Amino acid sequence: MASSAPAGLELLSRPGCHLCEALWPAVVAAARAAGLPAVRVDIDQDRDLRRAFTLRIPVVRLDGRVVAEGRVDPLDVAGAVARATAARGPQAPATGQSPMAHARVTEPPAPAAGRRIEPR
Repeated sequence: MASSAPAGLELLSRPGCHLCEALWPAVVAAARAAGLPAVRVDIDQDRDLRRAFTLRIPVVRLDGRVVAEGRVDPLDVAGAVARATAARGPQAPATGQSPMAHARVTEPPAPAAGRRIEPR
């Protein structure tokens, strides 16, 4: 069963993906610049994500929509996120807080060799 897409920026990846590892700092920077949370998602933990994205990772999604995938130049991530953020319009948090009140970046610890990234 696929999990619902959270509001924010996601990097769909899997352990051992060197392209994903290289792209993660750019995703974090783009999320911070846009005032969004950034989350790394291990596609191997979800059968539907694995089926849909195995040959496409790394995949950057904003609010569940793909904004970049494959061999993405880290310098292009900020532009892709800025264009997608502008296209979606202003998003106010449901709690009535200011837009920056919900901003957070989660950086999971690097997995040890042979271990899977556990979902949060």
